[in-house]
Amino acid sequence: MKRSIFLLAVLTIFVSCIENKEKRYTYIKYERNLSGEKTSEEEFINAVSDSVAIIEAYERYYISEGVFYEVAALAGDTSCHYEDLGFKLLNNDGMDISKTSFAGKDSILDVLYSEIVAPHKSKLEEKKQVYKRNEETVKQLKPYFTFNKDEFSEKTWVKPKDAPKYVDVNGIYCYFMLVDGKASNLRLKIQYRAEDWLFIQGYKFSINGDAFDYTPSKIERDHSTYIWEWSDAPVTAGSKVIVEALADAKAAKIRFVGQQYHKDKSITSQQIKSIKRTIDLYHALGGTID
Repeated sequence: MKRSIFLLAVLTIFVSCIENKEKRYTYIKYERNLSGEKTSEEEFINAVSDSVAIIEAYERYYISEGVFYEVAALAGDTSCHYEDLGFKLLNNDGMDISKTSFAGKDSILDVLYSEIVAPHKSKLEEKKQVYKRNEETVKQLKPYFTFNKDEFSEKTWVKPKDAPKYVDVNGIYCYFMLVDGKASNLRLKIQYRAEDWLFIQGYKFSINGDAFDYTPSKIERDHSTYIWEWSDAPVTAGSKVIVEALADAKAAKIRFVGQQYHKDKSITSQQIKSIKRTIDLYHALGGTID
């Protein structure tokens, strides 16, 4: 039932003889300032009866509570707690009538609370549950990663411990950046080592029988007694589908597509597990893929 219908019902029930004369009430809401001191704020309510004034006062109080939960949910402040300091509703004689009972009061207030407060409180509770699950995920996955702080910036690079330490080794893995505890810049790195050049132009994947093409913006090369070619690119909306498919793969292969020839390699189960762990940790630390 909509609030407007309920308020109309209240007026009908409690104002049997309308004199078209409103009374003035003083609504006093209590809160704490930034110093932790209890303060109060006064407003006036004009209503035709005590009952209508009480409902109006509760509606204002619930709006304040709803705004608190809405802001907390939007900010992701899962540690916050609403402090119910209550309110007073004074009539012309200075008496607090906020606790006065009347027929239907509890059911009316239940509806108001469910419409004004409950949806925002529910969203915050959902975020708290997500935060709790993310904390557990981070705790479980951290041992599989190294966290290398850049001494010249606030960046920390998070890489799987089983990723190749050097670029001249065959491998495929994801890693990301951490700034102020939040993940960003998820990247996919692919490395190829052989005796002969391929001059790689791009890659093709076969993941659970599905085919994907991937062409990063830059592929680098170097050589010694053997050659190595590699790409290191951010995961974008275009490559996101490939990375997510790899994370859930039962079987996967990669084709290194060169200027004239190509080379196929299987992606190992360990590499697949590592990619999945990286993506899970990335999301648990607040990372998103745009």
